Amino acid sequence: MRRKPFKSSVEIEINIKPTSDIFIAVFLSASKNRLILIAIINAVLIDSGYDRIVSARVLNPFSVTDYADGKQIILDVRVEDEKGQLYNIEI
Repeated sequence: MRRKPFKSSVEIEINIKPTSDIFIAVFLSASKNRLILIAIINAVLIDSGYDRIVSARVLNPFSVTDYADGKQIILDVRVEDEKGQLYNIEI
């Protein structure tokens, strides 16, 4: 006997564009994506003639609770490198 797939009485569709503030904030703030964050910063730095960075620390990690409470995200990600240089990332 085959089971019928579970169907909820309420369907929720989540459509988050990869260029939206919420996607960028969640993606770049996640510790598992730290190397991607560093690569993005380095791509811009090298293209602009600056030295690359080795490490980065997110200063404003994304908070689902704050977002759910209606607080706006003003800056996608704020990062500090190993030399103390600050980077404001807005995509």
